[in-house]
Amino acid sequence: MKKKHVILIFILLSNICWAQNFADKNFYLVDSLDVSQLHENDKSLIDSLMKEYHQTKEDTVHLSLLNKLVSECENKIWIKYNELIIKIASEGIKNNTSTGRLLFNFKKHLSSGYNNYGFLYYQQDNIEKAINYFEKAISLSEEIGDKTVIPTALNNIGFILKQQGDIIRALEYYHKSLKLNKELNEKEEVALSLNNIGSIYFKQNEYDKALNYYREALLLEKEAGTTKGVARLYSNIGSVYLETKRFKEALEYFSQSYKLYEELNIERGKANSLSKLTIAESMLLDENNQQKYTSGLNVVLLKHKQALEIYNSIDDNEGISYALCNISNTYRMLGEYNLALQNGQMSLLKAKALGYPENIKNAAEAVKKAAQAKKDFKLAFNMQELYYQMIDSIASQSVREATLQRQFQYEYEKKVLADSIKNAEKQKIVNAQLAAKDEKIKRQSTERYGLSGGILVLLIFGTVSYRRYKSSQRQKKIIQEQKNLVEQKSKEINDSINYAKNIQDSIIPTEKEFTSQLKNAFVFYLPKDIVSGDFYWLEKSPSTTISKHGEASILFAAADCTGHGVPGAMVSVVCNGALNRSVGEYGLTNPAAILNKTRELVIKTFERSNDESKLRDGMDIALCNLRFDVSGLMLNNPETIATLEYAGANNPLWLIRNNQLTEIKADKQPIGKHFRNESYTHHQLQLQQGDTIYIFSDGYADQFGGPKGKKMMYKPFKEFLLSIQHLDMEEQQKAVANHFYQWKGENEQVDDVCVIGVRI
Repeated sequence: MKKKHVILIFILLSNICWAQNFADKNFYLVDSLDVSQLHENDKSLIDSLMKEYHQTKEDTVHLSLLNKLVSECENKIWIKYNELIIKIASEGIKNNTSTGRLLFNFKKHLSSGYNNYGFLYYQQDNIEKAINYFEKAISLSEEIGDKTVIPTALNNIGFILKQQGDIIRALEYYHKSLKLNKELNEKEEVALSLNNIGSIYFKQNEYDKALNYYREALLLEKEAGTTKGVARLYSNIGSVYLETKRFKEALEYFSQSYKLYEELNIERGKANSLSKLTIAESMLLDENNQQKYTSGLNVVLLKHKQALEIYNSIDDNEGISYALCNISNTYRMLGEYNLALQNGQMSLLKAKALGYPENIKNAAEAVKKAAQAKKDFKLAFNMQELYYQMIDSIASQSVREATLQRQFQYEYEKKVLADSIKNAEKQKIVNAQLAAKDEKIKRQSTERYGLSGGILVLLIFGTVSYRRYKSSQRQKKIIQEQKNLVEQKSKEINDSINYAKNIQDSIIPTEKEFTSQLKNAFVFYLPKDIVSGDFYWLEKSPSTTISKHGEASILFAAADCTGHGVPGAMVSVVCNGALNRSVGEYGLTNPAAILNKTRELVIKTFERSNDESKLRDGMDIALCNLRFDVSGLMLNNPETIATLEYAGANNPLWLIRNNQLTEIKADKQPIGKHFRNESYTHHQLQLQQGDTIYIFSDGYADQFGGPKGKKMMYKPFKEFLLSIQHLDMEEQQKAVANHFYQWKGENEQVDDVCVIGVRI
């Protein structure tokens, strides 16, 4: 898939005046089963661009036109134009007269061309050259300080690493790409990165986590109006339902995906969606009715062959292997074992040429089943061995530990284990030290005895002393080894938790993202440990960002999950995902309705655990929907400029107006399993200019400190907020932070802290 970065170049005035607008095309590998093919050419537009190309002599204009041609040419013609981009840009860089912005533009074009070459070599299955060109694109972009190509190239390397089974490094590259795309505010590329990370979960059978990422990506694609992205996400969500045996839902999503790809005339997408909806159809066939079953399988076989024809027409070797595997399985179900074996072996041959473990695994399984049906047990045994080899490559424990929720759980278990190891090792060190002292005392006694016992005893002592000395050296060595082990374990824990923090940071919006949506607001967010159970959340209303009446709507929340540190962070992942689903999948905007649905999803997730204590996990939250009139018109009356909808689970909302604080109380029940299971209360407030609202977790007011070392409590917290109303929100954030640190003093922070303030 491609993406465009539009860079506006200032008009340069000299003997020749020229202006340049260009769109760099950078191919972006999408981590899913349906890498989208490009659109067909618009011949008339290409002819027009070529005519303009030959009428000018300026290299910069040539590059601009070539980039447009690359963007418009969706078959292999683009390769020729990309070669020209690299040639002209390289010559421009070598030209000693190229300086400043002109040199920057040449290098930027060259970086984009390198990335596109990487995509080309990937298509040709030359993985080594593909990675080499992606790395050259990154290196050149870093040299000129330009970030626009880097996340694309990082993603592409991650895609290849994932295909090769190196999931840990793939996940690392994906998260780097996601972080940069968020900084660049590239919604479509953020969605693609989320899709790719979701695919990691999918490959590791973490289907709930995959769905969370896919749904978040789907919401962004819909906001961006990217039909191709929506089609891809429909297909991927359908794949999750297929794997979890929800065949009717899978069929519905695949059908929607196929319909969109057909409208867009994207061949590869059509082939993949056709293959997968056909698999779903085969799963719904009634095996008890032999006549209908056989008839249905023949229709399934015909559709798989149609998919194979499409894959062959676009030279998609991975797709060809996939289709042949499906054809093999269908022939076997029809009792055509020779044809099943033949197609399975062709699928395996293609898969081995690609070198991708997932494709090899699926093809080996198809050959194994066909061989068993033919009673060729030697071949079946060999295929079973190959199948297990690929399973080990794809789903080894070290790989599973690289995925998000497993990563958190893994770090927590490692920490508990390391603590017990640390204590045991400390005891070993103490025992070894005591043993060494005992040896020293015994040696001294023996020495005194030897001096009075004569030459013979002295010789005996010499032998014993030497042995004791060697024993003492061994004890010292053990002590040092145990010390090194403890230090190494401690470093591993810290490194792993820091990596988990990077992953959690990619879920929570940055303060810059938060304040860019809520212009007159602040966030004070201070985890107790490296990772946090508290989080803040922001989402534009999915129903409408700005309505035809000029009304805008923004959802935001402050949440406090059960626990803190690694356990709290694990719970925050579940709760954050449930919030995203309530808004993105179910389209809810009413805060009370969102909390009701979120509670339902959270309880459902934790009920899968056999651990009764996990059922009590959940979160307290204050959730707001701020609706305001961006055109300056009043919503309900001349005094009102905004409407605030609020619902809370244990966490209240404070409104300060004219230096008076009003508390809107929350429902006394958490998001999670509880003896109360009532619907959350919906509150609606009419806001006026100058009103300030605050939502928060309990960490701020529960902090021990002050002159007596007691909790701050809520009354002093209210009084403090009232005292800073004369400050703007940026200054309020600093005041809130300073007040907290001054109150805490030398005391340990007792909990995660999150405070959000918004002024109207």
